[in-house]
Amino acid sequence: MAVFEKSPNQNQREYLNQAEAAEVLGLHVNTLVKLSKGPGGPPRSKVGLRLVRYRRSDLVAWMESRKEAA
Repeated sequence: MAVFEKSPNQNQREYLNQAEAAEVLGLHVNTLVKLSKGPGGPPRSKVGLRLVRYRRSDLVAWMESRKEAA
């Protein structure tokens, strides 16, 4: 499964809820929530008190920034 494509196809939404974002990153939702609240976590948009969305391209960029040299 090519999760980290540079340009998502037309069937993929750009803004994802927490469960969808966690799936894209291969993380448990609770892990994503903890990472997002701390410094250096994936960027998120918060609308109101509870609604949180993640932009697919931000998730890909965040994951790419975590690459380690072999």
